[in-house]
Amino acid sequence: PLGGSRRRESRRNAAIKTAAQLEQIGVRYALAGGLAVGAHGYIRATADVVFLGEEHNNSICHWLELEITINAFKAKGDKVGLGAEMYEADNQNALNEYLAGKIDEKELKAKARLWPNDPTDYKPLLDFAKDNKLKFIATNIPRKMASIVNKKGYEGLDSLTAEEKKFVAPLPIKYDPELKCYKDIVKKLPHMPGMGKVRENLPKAQASKDATMAYFINKNY
Repeated sequence: PLGGSRRRESRRNAAIKTAAQLEQIGVRYALAGGLAVGAHGYIRATADVVFLGEEHNNSICHWLELEITINAFKAKGDKVGLGAEMYEADNQNALNEYLAGKIDEKELKAKARLWPNDPTDYKPLLDFAKDNKLKFIATNIPRKMASIVNKKGYEGLDSLTAEEKKFVAPLPIKYDPELKCYKDIVKKLPHMPGMGKVRENLPKAQASKDATMAYFINKNY
């Protein structure tokens, strides 16, 4: 329970960070999670972007996400678009092919890096988008690029090709190490010899994910 509370706080901090980046460029936002399902009217009336916080392995969370999406679609129709951190930006073409009915579930699995719980927890959202001809955006940075940041810092991204840079937030990525969500990552790391670069780069890797998700949300809004 204590560990779960800390994980929820960490995810909430990450969502707030992404929302703050969107706010800087003029996009209004709402944070929704847990039992905030009762906020349908607020979501429909005022929010440009709705963040849904979740426990990744909690099926109730995923059911709620689908219910919120269905209600938003009833109110806004094809103005609704979906996006998820579980899909990485360089897999967008594969998602588009699936949404257009050009490939089936088996082919999507072969082409995209899907999470283990995708069939039960995220595919229902993807299928809702497919059935209703809605956008579904793969918002996250490709994991190999986040890994580069983890190992080499942001400087490592300079070696990416022009094509690869299309799947990352525009460089240089703004990073504030004083934000609580990033300081919390550092606090959890052990103090051991040789950990200096890890302590410096791990929160930057998370920030590269946050910035990329904010970028693709705004780009497709």
